[in-house]
Amino acid sequence: MSDELSTNREHQRTLKAKYMSGKKVTSKDQKELDMLERKERLLSRKSHMLEASNNTCWTTLWAILRPFQFVFGILLLLIAAFLFISILLTR
Repeated sequence: MSDELSTNREHQRTLKAKYMSGKKVTSKDQKELDMLERKERLLSRKSHMLEASNNTCWTTLWAILRPFQFVFGILLLLIAAFLFISILLTR
């Protein structure tokens, strides 16, 4: 998405630089420039929506539970080690 957006902006810059010397913009180039600007707004909007979707309640919940996942992992590892040692001692 960002590659397409940067390509679009670069193309806009080249079109604008072409007419920086004061030449009159042709209707074809003006239409293309308008289309590129519309596409840039659309891509920016999509990018913002993707960023917003990454900040959902699930990602927040997983971020909150992350330290507990570590603690539960260690706890389960200790239980597995205890079971393994108890099986070894009973034989």
